[in-house]
Amino acid sequence: MAHIHGRRDVQRRRVLLPTWLLKTATAVTGLAMAAFVLIHMLGNLKVFLDPPGVDLYAAWLREVGAPALPHGFVLWVFRIVMGMCLIIHLLSVLILWQRSASTRTRGARHMGWRGYGAKAMMPTGLIMLLFITAHILDLTAGVLIAPESFQHPTPSPDGGSVFYAVANLSASLARPIAAVGYGIALIALGIHLAHGIGLAWQDLGGVRERGRSIARLVGYALALLIVVGNGAVVAAAWMGAFQ
Repeated sequence: MAHIHGRRDVQRRRVLLPTWLLKTATAVTGLAMAAFVLIHMLGNLKVFLDPPGVDLYAAWLREVGAPALPHGFVLWVFRIVMGMCLIIHLLSVLILWQRSASTRTRGARHMGWRGYGAKAMMPTGLIMLLFITAHILDLTAGVLIAPESFQHPTPSPDGGSVFYAVANLSASLARPIAAVGYGIALIALGIHLAHGIGLAWQDLGGVRERGRSIARLVGYALALLIVVGNGAVVAAAWMGAFQ
């Protein structure tokens, strides 16, 4: 490092993954997962209109592309893609966080209420990571933390499988601790989305203030929609509406 006219120049280090690439990866994977969460929420709302149809939908997801493709192939491809998005997102965020911590200037200007949103990204992300793990164990694999009455798919007369998605959802969320856990995860998700959508737009090159304002509004609206929609499902299942 060298001092020039009272200023200190920071020596730049060569890195394998440039910051712009990490921010782009974080934004793209984050938006992809946000889209999935929205679609998943819309699918969850089907339980209010047609509970038996939810079980049929669970079976259909595993039969997409058949017989041209193996049973469950499309679903597993989608799961792998979403898993890779999660891993890339997580690793990119951790690297960016480490770089930011090593170059942070003391006494930097406070960003107001948006600053709290930025600070909440890491803890809310960790909460969601724990929730994803618990959700898979609870309602997908049906092990460890799943309710004792969890029902795994059974063979159907036509050679397919019968799923019990609604019954398992009701059994799980009938437990107060599970309902509270899902509620906390939804709040964390809402906070993460509310700040993350606007941040993703900025990281993808959205520099105009009007565009950034619109992206923030979209983030707030999407966060509210997902929290209210999924929250309604959690509350109804906890009260036994689907039993």
